[in-house]
Amino acid sequence: MVLAGIASLLGACATSTQLAPIESRQTASPAGSPNLAEPAAAQPQPAGTRQPVPETRVFALPDDGVAPMAPVPAPGAAVAPPAPVDPALRDLVAQADRATTRGDRGAARATLERALKIKPADPDLWLRLGELNLEDGEFEQAIVMSQRARDLARGDPLLLARADALARRAEAALNR
Repeated sequence: MVLAGIASLLGACATSTQLAPIESRQTASPAGSPNLAEPAAAQPQPAGTRQPVPETRVFALPDDGVAPMAPVPAPGAAVAPPAPVDPALRDLVAQADRATTRGDRGAARATLERALKIKPADPDLWLRLGELNLEDGEFEQAIVMSQRARDLARGDPLLLARADALARRAEAALNR
């Protein structure tokens, strides 16, 4: 909302064709020098000619504490999934990752299921659980989880690509 306001403000500045009058605090100009506060007399223009457009200047707004946007990764670049913002979810995902690393997929699955009870609309959690299902040979479940993640991804190209890749791998394993 703040960014939309700034954009409209900057857009209004960029399309302005009139300059605001400048107040002069001078009482009189020295002889021979033009008084900059008084506008020059308008010169008549021949019909069909355009008036020159005044120069537009854009000024930076003060920092109001808004964090800058994260850089957008290049297409095809390998990017790690974002960490959950909620501290409880972040801890559960870290627990699940540690359980997976030590080979305890049952504990990883249970931990991810707990995380999904906290935030069932998180497509990354569904993808992580789908990966575990794929590795455990639960191919139909992996396909269902990838579809659920795809439905929740809301146009995020990285999540959609991960969901599609999971579904393709699960379908290929199922058809072997």
